[in-house]
Amino acid sequence: MLAPFDKIAITTPAGTYVIGLHYDLDAAVPDYTDDGGFVYLGDTRTISAQLGDAAHDVAALLQRHSATNDSLWEHQHRSAAAIARYLRLAHGLTGVQQVHHNGDRYHCEEPSTNRHAGIDGLAWSPADAPQPADYTRGLVATYDAWANGEVYGYTLTAPDDREIHSCWDFYTDPDEPFTGDGPLGLGYMIREARAEAYNDAATRIAQANTAGAGVIGLI
Repeated sequence: MLAPFDKIAITTPAGTYVIGLHYDLDAAVPDYTDDGGFVYLGDTRTISAQLGDAAHDVAALLQRHSATNDSLWEHQHRSAAAIARYLRLAHGLTGVQQVHHNGDRYHCEEPSTNRHAGIDGLAWSPADAPQPADYTRGLVATYDAWANGEVYGYTLTAPDDREIHSCWDFYTDPDEPFTGDGPLGLGYMIREARAEAYNDAATRIAQANTAGAGVIGLI
C-alpha cells in the first residue's frame, strides 16, 4: 500500500492509535444506476463517459444534433436547452444540466439556448429527486472529484502497530465547516475512524479486565 498523505494520532486508555489518510486510487467510477446519469463526449484531452441507464440515448442525441458534428447543416443543430426539453418530454429525465470541462475540472450549468454552440455533455437526476437541479450539480461534482483523484480512504493502526481496520470511497463534503481536525470536508471520515479506534480500545480494555492480565498485556 502507498504511504498515507497524512496521519492523525488518537490517544485512548488502551494506547495510541494512528489514522492514516490515503487517496483512494482504486475508487470505482461513480454509480449512476439510480436513474441519474452523466454523458461527456470527450475531446483530445479528455475521456468520454456514458453513465446511467439513459446514457446511450443521450449520447446519440448529442452526436446527431450538436454543432460539434461537422456533418450537419446549420438548420439541423439543436441547442442544449432544446435537447434537455426533449429528454424531459420523451424520456422523463429531470434536472438536465449542460456539462463543461475547463482545465481538469468538470462543472455544469443551465443548458444553453444557443443552437450553434457545441454541446460536450449533459447530466440529469432521477425522476424522484426532490431538487433535481441540485442533485445533478452534486452528481457532476462527484464525477469531477473522481476524475481528479479526490476520493479518499483511511487505515487504522492499533497501539501494537497492527492495521485493524480500513475504509474507502469517501468524497469530501463541501458543506462541512472547517474544524482543524483534518482536511476540509473529510471530518465525517475521520469521525468514523475515531469511533473505530475508541471501540477497539474499549474491547481491549474489557478483554484485559476479564483476563486479569491488564491492558499492557494485550497491547
